[in-house]
Amino acid sequence: MSRAHGRSPQQAAEVAALAERVAATWADEAGPRFVRLGRYQLDREIGRGTFGVVFAGFDCALEREVAVKVFHVGAPGRALAVEREARALARVAHPNVVALHDLGRVGEHAYLVMDFVEGWSLAERMRMPIGWRAITLLFVQAGRGLAAAHRAGLEHGDVKPGNILVGPDGRVQVVDFGLARLLHETARPEPSKRGGTRCYAAPEWLFEGQSDARSDQFSFCVSLWEALFGQRPWAREGVEYEAMLVEVVEPAKRRSLAGVPAQLECVLRRGLAARPGDRFATMDEVADALTLAVIGSEQRRSRRQARIGVGAAAAISMLVAAKLLMPAAAPAKARPKLPGKIVDVVGKFAPARAVVGDVGDPPARERPARSRETRARDGAALPPRVDPG
Repeated sequence: MSRAHGRSPQQAAEVAALAERVAATWADEAGPRFVRLGRYQLDREIGRGTFGVVFAGFDCALEREVAVKVFHVGAPGRALAVEREARALARVAHPNVVALHDLGRVGEHAYLVMDFVEGWSLAERMRMPIGWRAITLLFVQAGRGLAAAHRAGLEHGDVKPGNILVGPDGRVQVVDFGLARLLHETARPEPSKRGGTRCYAAPEWLFEGQSDARSDQFSFCVSLWEALFGQRPWAREGVEYEAMLVEVVEPAKRRSLAGVPAQLECVLRRGLAARPGDRFATMDEVADALTLAVIGSEQRRSRRQARIGVGAAAAISMLVAAKLLMPAAAPAKARPKLPGKIVDVVGKFAPARAVVGDVGDPPARERPARSRETRARDGAALPPRVDPG
């Protein structure tokens, strides 16, 4: 879990002090450095959130790896709210929601014991080479997990890439359900006390302190927009972020991955509507719309490939047919042979050609030789010449 933005100085100080107190409680100075909470051994810190610290741990009773989140619940009402939320989350049995195994309390600190997920957060996965279809389908899994929690009456309150984990098998699990919202004493907290990560939060939460499942949808669409286009959909961030949210109906389009279809962008724009009533009714609808956008793109690509394949096959058939119909090429420096019947006819005229071969005007180079032959033949036929005495 990554560090949340927008924490008040008091919240940050509480988390830092909590981490220091936990780190200072070593079971054995001479042996391995770890903390024990009941049957759970805390090995190392793996993340900090708005209100707590997450540790990689080990369940000594069941001998399995776990993740343990420790947070402060000293204020009146917070402990009861956390217990109520934890019981509700424990009833959500969904492959895309991290499983909750145990809830405990030590003094003013409560802890939750969850599955330990090997792999990466989507914040880390987004920085790796990955196509838009693959990243969209990962978010679809997260959307299904959010929908299951919403059906159980749970709101996440801090949807962002850092709170969505991807295991080695490609399974996505959403973590940190509901804690940011439930740790407030009032229904409409002051802006400085509102939890969550501000650059992903919905306008109704930032401006009015009110939220519901559609607020999670807004944060989800901000996260997917960032994964696809390289930046969150706001023209600029920082101190003017709240002012920019007034105009989120038309988010600025940033650098995109190649081939992101317009249908997918339209889904995100609807989820980013400034008014909750203009968004999708449920996260299931968002996940369905994203899936259809991917399927539609695959179908269009398949049709294009089919057309290219048919065209290539037709071109090859034409080349083969042309090759079969063309006569064989004559060998170099060889005169083409005539059909047999023509050779027979020409052969019958050979004697006549011998008789009339000298008729006509022979080529100049042959003329002297043929004249000498004629004179020699003619001279042999004449009687011997007698010189007059």
